[in-house]
Amino acid sequence: MPGDMATERVAGLLAALLGVGGAAGAAFAPLASNESCEAALNGGSNCRTWSSSLWQDERGVALALVIVVSTLSLAIAGASIAGTNEAPRRAALFCATAALAALAVLALASVGLFILPAALAAVVASVAALLRSEPARSSSF
Repeated sequence: MPGDMATERVAGLLAALLGVGGAAGAAFAPLASNESCEAALNGGSNCRTWSSSLWQDERGVALALVIVVSTLSLAIAGASIAGTNEAPRRAALFCATAALAALAVLALASVGLFILPAALAAVVASVAALLRSEPARSSSF
């Protein structure tokens, strides 16, 4: 059943794992390939090829990416395993999911592909939370 608590919890934990892993992959994986060639005296050329990661090129951006994506992913996991159907928990889950999905879509041409699986898992957790309904509790005054 798509709206049960187990689906929500598993998708939330998967979003956290994929989000932290994706952010780390985007920050530390070699994304750029560079080549430098110089003409040699004998008519040939000396070429040098190297690759670099986002961490090597833009440390501030890489650090911000890891912090933001990891925080959103862990917020999704925390909200999805909380075990209640209260409005503030669901609102936190929906807001974190919307922020992560927006970040993944906006950065799709660069590092968004690394965090897109986390955003999709977060959407599954949010949909499961939306479809899950608990019986109404009677309140006594």
